[in-house]
Amino acid sequence: MVSDALPMIRDRRCANMLSLKAAVRDGAAIGNFPSSASNIAPGPISRIGYRADIDLLRAIAVLSVLCFHWHVPPFFGGFVGVDVFFVISGFLITQLITSEITSGHFSFARFYERRIRRILPALYVVIAVSCVAAWFFLLPPQMTDFTNSIAAATLFSSNILFWQETGYFDGPATLKPLLHTWSLSVEEQFYLFFPTLILLITRRSTLSREAINTTTALIVICIGSFAYNVWQVAVQPSSAFYLSPGRAWEFLLGSVLAMRCTPTTKVRSLQFFVATVGLIMILYAAIMFRPRTPFPGLAALLPCLGTATCIWANTDRVHTEKFRIRSTYGTGQFGSLQNFGFDLKRIFLHQSSF
Repeated sequence: MVSDALPMIRDRRCANMLSLKAAVRDGAAIGNFPSSASNIAPGPISRIGYRADIDLLRAIAVLSVLCFHWHVPPFFGGFVGVDVFFVISGFLITQLITSEITSGHFSFARFYERRIRRILPALYVVIAVSCVAAWFFLLPPQMTDFTNSIAAATLFSSNILFWQETGYFDGPATLKPLLHTWSLSVEEQFYLFFPTLILLITRRSTLSREAINTTTALIVICIGSFAYNVWQVAVQPSSAFYLSPGRAWEFLLGSVLAMRCTPTTKVRSLQFFVATVGLIMILYAAIMFRPRTPFPGLAALLPCLGTATCIWANTDRVHTEKFRIRSTYGTGQFGSLQNFGFDLKRIFLHQSSF
């Protein structure tokens, strides 16, 4: 086995050949790309570790959306939790992709296989539970719409279906059990093209400028998507809310952070000050925004920049008993519960729809 032979290999060129052979076996070798991508990020990228501060942000995102749909005051703008999650998702997935590209082990097949294993089981549970509830609570015309939404959710196109049918905050939307899968569809549509975008950018860059060029390209696309979204909010609010082109900037905001071309700080007091400001921005949006607030557009900057600020602060690096988040929530266990909880959010939210 290759895994058994690797510890015995001392020649770096042999190891690189084995890595390339593994990539070809997965159907994702791209010419000489692994070697040309070695500097996609400044310095070596180590294995992505657990960050309790990001799990805290995920928990805030889930709870704010739950409070919004269950009409729990004062979180009348809790729908911004979806935007928080989009930024986090862009950051983590970009870290994963660039890490594998740098090591020469990136595989399209493996990337999408991981997405399938992570998303589909929870999605099928959501659909199954919704089917049971819909059987008891929906009328025949509504069941027809529900059947269409099942097909759309399975194909990750439910955001397009619901954009054509109704607005997210409209009264009839409460009778659509799978309405909340629109955010999953937006996410998967983004990641259908994003890995290819990263590969194309890096392959056209020189070794010394890959990180800078990639970050610059992501910033330009991010600004373009944001400008388009602001325009959409003014002329087509439903399109701005549901469709991927106007939402891409939220993922890309996290992606820019993941490229690690922004200056960082190790000053503990500054880290926690910046993280506190970011949390205040998120909570202010969750409390003060209303369904009538023009959204996303300019208003979405508040929770998205707040999330980006918290990620940049990286308070998980600080190892003090007074401030250490990890000591409160544990290592890994809370993250596993949160991941399942985010998926369950799409189940329990449906109960408030009937």
